[in-house]
Amino acid sequence: MRQTICVALTGFIFVLAGCNGESPTAPGGFSAGREITLFVSNAQPIVDSHVVVSATIAAGAEPVADGTPVRFTTDLGTFSDNGSIQKLVVTTVGGAAKVTLTAAHPGAATVTASLNQVQKSVRIVFTEGGIP
Repeated sequence: MRQTICVALTGFIFVLAGCNGESPTAPGGFSAGREITLFVSNAQPIVDSHVVVSATIAAGAEPVADGTPVRFTTDLGTFSDNGSIQKLVVTTVGGAAKVTLTAAHPGAATVTASLNQVQKSVRIVFTEGGIP
């Protein structure tokens, strides 16, 4: 019995010795070196058209885990994915999160994607339709 306890205790010590003090983080756990890159389907759309804004989040060459929440905000127009709102949280799939922006009036919209303390913005200018 005493020998069994000693063997179990020795195994437990080896398991603890193998730990390096790091713990896994939940999706979206952010560390230094992570970067957000924004892409837009059209940077100068006409009023009432839809623009897809895609945020790609990576640490070096590795995309973030699926399900990582990314917060999008805009100061003009609305995200048509969920009605008429200017703030929306979308989760990543394959390291990217996407929203669709539309505006009923001409002007410049600043769309910002953020994750923890990292953020990136892009400017989209909605114009009146027709030939100038």
